[in-house]
Amino acid sequence: MKSLFSVVIPARNEESTIQNVIKKVSNHPNVKNVIVVDNGSIDDTANAAVNAGAYVISEPVQGIGRAIKRGIAVADTEYILRTDADIKNWDSDWLRYLCQSKANCLTRAIFKSTYDEFPVTRLVVKPYLEAFVPPLANLQTPISGTYFFKTDIINWQNLPDDWSWDIALIIKSYERGLIFNDIDIGVLIDKKRDIRHYETMARDIHRYFLNKYISPKEGQLYEIQY
Repeated sequence: MKSLFSVVIPARNEESTIQNVIKKVSNHPNVKNVIVVDNGSIDDTANAAVNAGAYVISEPVQGIGRAIKRGIAVADTEYILRTDADIKNWDSDWLRYLCQSKANCLTRAIFKSTYDEFPVTRLVVKPYLEAFVPPLANLQTPISGTYFFKTDIINWQNLPDDWSWDIALIIKSYERGLIFNDIDIGVLIDKKRDIRHYETMARDIHRYFLNKYISPKEGQLYEIQY
């Protein structure tokens, strides 16, 4: 991989982990910039990111997809590494494998966890993939959170603004005939979440599948309430 690339990190209230992520992803000669998109934090995420050397922009309207798209739009490189802000054991060695993508690839970090049972993947994503996109049903870590891709491989501007951004990226890439280049990074340690954290994520992903694969009444979109 010889091309320069930008790192896009959406972040909301991640002051305790954001600096470590920035320092680790910066450790590659082809990183042009690290763009942190502060998505309405009420803690010191933005200042922590600036102090770690990132370029920080604000996206006050909450939505991880919205934040990611804002970051990609600001980046001036043809390749993007998108990753999460709450990864505690980000390892610079991952970059050697993640950042070797070709133009027709979506490179994904796949991983295991010693404590996370991936409730949204098990209870929402996989059943929908089995029903509507069977070739992707056995995809490991389908909502990985860490991807490397060329920005023109897909119309990323039209991906959702919410938590369904990641699965929409996977499905659109599959529809485009892109190759999935899966890199096993081993065990990933991120912030432990209360089950309530996953409610919004599950709702957004439910809505994405319903609106994509089940024809709603004309002019009506499905809304999922919890």
